[in-house]
Parts: sequence; C-alpha cells; structure tokens
Amino acid sequence: MDSGPIAYGWMSGVWTAIMIAQVIKNEFSVEYDPRHVRRILDELDFSVQRPKKVLAKADPSKQSRWVRYTYPNIKKKP
Repeated sequence: MDSGPIAYGWMSGVWTAIMIAQVIKNEFSVEYDPRHVRRILDELDFSVQRPKKVLAKADPSKQSRWVRYTYPNIKKKP
C-alpha cells in the first residue's frame, strides 16, 4: 500500500476504499465491502486525504500577483 495506487495499476495517485478493497481481494482472497474498509482504516487512524490541485505549468509569481491585486477588485463587496 505504501507504494501507492499507481504501483497496483490505477491511474489515480490517491487511494480510495474501493481500490483498497480490490487489493485486499487480490492479495489475500478476502472480500470486504468498501464501506467496511473505510471503517477499518478509520479505526487504524488513517485519515481522508484530499489531493492539492496544482497546475503543472503555473507561474507562482503571476498567481501571487493575481491573488493580491486582481482578485480583490473582482470579489463581491458586502
């Protein structure tokens, strides 16, 4: 599991309960419902992780400038 879902053939870089249930079935021949997998992970103190959406070709200085100057001007005022 530490090697990530891509190592198991999925295109996503984030594990889901459905994926983990499938890995358990393939590796150990034991079937779990994805909802139960989620409960097991919760009991093991695994938390839900949301991937950050980062643009690969984004220019950080342009983003910073947009957040500081452009966005406040177009944001709705109370």
